[in-house]
Amino acid sequence: MGVCSIVAGVFFSALLSDRFGRKWSMRVGAILIIISTFVSTFTPPAIGGFIAGRAITGFGHGLMMPAGPVYINELAPANLRGTIMSFWQLFFAVGSFVAYWINYGCSKNAESLGEWEWRVVMLLQCFFPMIIISGLFFCPETPRWYVQNDRFEEAYQVLLQTRDDPNLIAQEMEDIRQAIAFERKQTNSTWARYKLLWTDESVRKRMLLAAGINIGQQLSGNNSLATYSTIIYKKVFTSNSQIQLINALGGTLNILFTLNATWMTDFLGRRPLLLIGVAGMAVCMFAAAAVVTETPTLDNGSRSSSVGIATVFLMFLFALFFKPSWGATVWIWTSEVFSMNIRAQAVAMTTQCQSIASIILRKYPFSLSLPNN
Repeated sequence: MGVCSIVAGVFFSALLSDRFGRKWSMRVGAILIIISTFVSTFTPPAIGGFIAGRAITGFGHGLMMPAGPVYINELAPANLRGTIMSFWQLFFAVGSFVAYWINYGCSKNAESLGEWEWRVVMLLQCFFPMIIISGLFFCPETPRWYVQNDRFEEAYQVLLQTRDDPNLIAQEMEDIRQAIAFERKQTNSTWARYKLLWTDESVRKRMLLAAGINIGQQLSGNNSLATYSTIIYKKVFTSNSQIQLINALGGTLNILFTLNATWMTDFLGRRPLLLIGVAGMAVCMFAAAAVVTETPTLDNGSRSSSVGIATVFLMFLFALFFKPSWGATVWIWTSEVFSMNIRAQAVAMTTQCQSIASIILRKYPFSLSLPNN
């Protein structure tokens, strides 16, 4: 339900971003997540309220997800865009780190917390959206959006705040104005821009490539591993506390792995990094599957400690390859490959492909392994 509502939110994100600004798309999404968190936390045992809360969370996430990369690309100086976009993925890793350790701490104190064991985990989802809402008050709207809405003085002031060389500001301002003037001759409405994604051969090719790598991000197996890591580790370990600790350590290492993207994306280039990443991930996935499925089971249902260590090592090594490549670089490539006039719509559409692939891959392959399927 949550992922389905993300798809709906992603579609409306471009409409909201074009009409009211990139900041408003992120702000409204964050507000919806805060509201939905309270709904999901305090409506149970009524299952309908919980499901509704999760659906609203997904919709809010869908509003925010495409707006962030577009905002960064339109605001950041060209020489820093790749590095700053890497931090977009980094903070996904930070969020996972916080979530894993909170979950581990609550599980260790489950007896004293009672039903608040899960309510605390749910309620703390408000923390980061509150930071986003607060931070947006201190962030300017993008100069491009201001020019697009004929607010030239405000656009110029934003460039003064965000550029080091005042001598280049006038030239950049003129470049933006000329680009938007040209784009208006081609498409002057949001719906026309959506149409252009499929009627222009060059744009259509880029759309298919961007959709392909976004689907490929899900085909890599990273999200499936995140969803079912506990089930995978139960084939090797018997202690739930030990499994949750491993997940928390993985969340910690993911931050360090993602930091590699801040220099790798510009040093190696986008395409080589994707190729290196997919090769490394494939080796790790095949090796981990062989270790888990082809080693003998002990009397207590687990595997030997050496098998456990090998499995955890391969899962962490997989993350080392994934995070800077198909984790961060997919977002960078997707946000860079489209021209400014269609970027909001194109990023929204291609990230929808990512969300749809996530729905299918999280559910269907796992169901094949269940008894009687």
